[in-house]
Amino acid sequence: MAAPAKIINSTRSWLGRHRLLAVFSILSLLVVLFIIIPLAKLIFVSNKGDLWQALLDPTHEIYFTHTVCRVDHRCDRVSAGVPLAYLLARNSFPLKGVVEA
Repeated sequence: MAAPAKIINSTRSWLGRHRLLAVFSILSLLVVLFIIIPLAKLIFVSNKGDLWQALLDPTHEIYFTHTVCRVDHRCDRVSAGVPLAYLLARNSFPLKGVVEA
């Protein structure tokens, strides 16, 4: 009886100290699952010929979504990559040489 109570108390103690980390981890997991599950269903359940035809057909929704994702990826590189590069160039931190290599 004492062992489960000890585990529960240690878990509560950890959650008390790392509540924000736990919340962000759960939310991140939900976002990842929101992306992975439909993508896996699209890849593994659908007919491969229809999938490729949809990816190459400019009038199909999947083609539009893929195009928007490519544009968004390029915008993210600028909006996230430039500030990150600035921080890497201006600040020193442990193992900076490994990151720069």
